[in-house]
Amino acid sequence: MNKQIDMIKYGVKKEGTVWDEKGKSEIAKIFIYSGAESYFVNSLQFLFVVDGQFVLSRLHGADYNYSWNTNFSTIVLDYPSEFLTRIQGTYYSNGLRSIKFVTNKGVYGPYGSDKIHPKVQFEEFIVHLGDDRSFGGFHGTKRKTHIESIGIYMKPVTSSMITNSSVVLDYPSEFLTGIQGTFYRTGLRSIKFVTNKNVYGPYDSDKINPKFQYKEFNVHLGDDRSFGGFHGTKSESHIESIGIYMKPVTSSMITNSSDKVQKSKKKTRY
Repeated sequence: MNKQIDMIKYGVKKEGTVWDEKGKSEIAKIFIYSGAESYFVNSLQFLFVVDGQFVLSRLHGADYNYSWNTNFSTIVLDYPSEFLTRIQGTYYSNGLRSIKFVTNKGVYGPYGSDKIHPKVQFEEFIVHLGDDRSFGGFHGTKRKTHIESIGIYMKPVTSSMITNSSVVLDYPSEFLTGIQGTFYRTGLRSIKFVTNKNVYGPYDSDKINPKFQYKEFNVHLGDDRSFGGFHGTKSESHIESIGIYMKPVTSSMITNSSDKVQKSKKKTRY
């Protein structure tokens, strides 16, 4: 079953009509309607490939003849070798402001509005899909004049989707040796995973809150496969805290290069 992810969920009222393109993961073209006087992306439409045939989706958002539809953009993907790897954009509490599509071959956008509302601050979103063709379709809500919210479906991960460029460990020979990152007192800001073979990250926010100072954390797990699992807390909008479990030490885990003090059970949280 495809996993549903809302790119724009928190802070959006979502009072509009639902639109859904679940399971349509192969895209040949994307059409974007916007206007110089509009604060939003007015409409989205897609040309999918389904069972080897081109299928044009319905127009999601404002009608073709909407008075503020003054800009029309077409993204032509090099199908089938080109596919989505990242989607990002900005939004107000009542609609999608701009959107950018990133593929394994190029960057398209941003499309939509470059106007800034004088009374309302917009927020940013970014979703990394990776290079494993895990995109499984779009969904969202719409109003008569614009796209209100947008989200994606993620395909279940299979062995054929795993590539060297994905953040996927070379199991069973690759394992965690360290975890580090930064955090505010209200939540996790960024995280990096270190293994015996590679370093992944840091991931997530590179923005700095001017009112709060973030702190760093660094956990060295060693090379004895002592990682025993994750734990933490979450809020509706983000990861609040993260921690790890450490396995009890056995003689098979002790190596000559290990100089750390071993404990029978350890639980660490940041």
